[in-house]
Amino acid sequence: MGLTFEDIDYMKNNLENDVFDQKSIGILSEPQHLASEMVSFGNNKFFSENFGGIIVVGIDKDGNYEDFVSKQAHEEFVMNIARDKIIPPMKPKFELVESTDGKKVYVITIPKMVTTPYGLKTDEGSVYKVRAGSTVRTASPEELSELHLVTLKPENSFKNQQVETIESEFPKMSINPSFRLTIIPIDMNQRMIEFNIDNTEWIKSKIPKYTHIRSVTLSQNEIHYDSKTRPSPDSALFVLNEYGSFSAIEFINNYQDKLGSKTVIMGRQIVLLSSLLNYIKEVYDKFAYSGRISIKLQFNSVQGYNFKDYNVDDPFHFVEKQFLKSDVTINREISLKSWNLRSLVESIFDEICKACDWILEKSAIHGYFEHLKSKGFPIE
Repeated sequence: MGLTFEDIDYMKNNLENDVFDQKSIGILSEPQHLASEMVSFGNNKFFSENFGGIIVVGIDKDGNYEDFVSKQAHEEFVMNIARDKIIPPMKPKFELVESTDGKKVYVITIPKMVTTPYGLKTDEGSVYKVRAGSTVRTASPEELSELHLVTLKPENSFKNQQVETIESEFPKMSINPSFRLTIIPIDMNQRMIEFNIDNTEWIKSKIPKYTHIRSVTLSQNEIHYDSKTRPSPDSALFVLNEYGSFSAIEFINNYQDKLGSKTVIMGRQIVLLSSLLNYIKEVYDKFAYSGRISIKLQFNSVQGYNFKDYNVDDPFHFVEKQFLKSDVTINREISLKSWNLRSLVESIFDEICKACDWILEKSAIHGYFEHLKSKGFPIE
């Protein structure tokens, strides 16, 4: 916003209300308190500007500027809170503003809610905070309903918000070749899963063996799976949150083998996609969700990688093609009432192969499905 110290002086003396608050530097050691303040400003449905409010840090309760040493760790603290304590993750603006006579403050500009209200993460679930003048309180059911109405966008607003939230758990896509799957229950706009002991153990027991999970942790209202020490090649990460949204990322190795200079990636990804889709279907069945789901599958930084066509008639014969694009994204939206895993996976990989400028015959993945069937995997 480019605030001057004169602006801050004016706000300090006149505007501690729905859009401005001043806090002592001590709040940077109180993560839950600061997160609550940020959430309440983010849920500001009255303010006409495109931000929800401003928190100025470095002013004591008597309105005096505090003498403190500015540190990079202070900004990191605020940004970590915005990412880890708030759902959907928030992206505030953090600035150090100094006066000509040596005074200084931090200015935290809070973005306004867009597609859904901001919630404070707690052990009991998301808690929605609002402001009443200079105070913060939990929103009543009526107020929460109003917040959702204010943020009501096209029908996919929940889907878009959940995609942003669930994918924020992972590193941004980089030059490392990777496979990412994101699944969102579109018709779900409230908590699907309560992560109590019984539910958590059931969910953990159903994760397919093909994922080679080595550790499972419960982080507030999300389950995190890790298959190897990241970011080693072929490591994978998985997240399932309380809304039933799921995302997985697997880093693809680029070792040389006898078939080419880069690894063949077809078989592993067919098995992994089939396994994870079936896993999420089991979770949705368990918690009585039978609506629509959005599926987004991405291959990133895979140009030049081999894609192997398995010839069923001659299992020792492989037809290899190379990805012509670095990034390939496939989107599907289906109803679980018309679920057919095999045809879904076939259609997805058929579209991927078109990105390689060749058509994958359905018989080409017959062998992989037969392998899955032999292991008792439901593919029909």
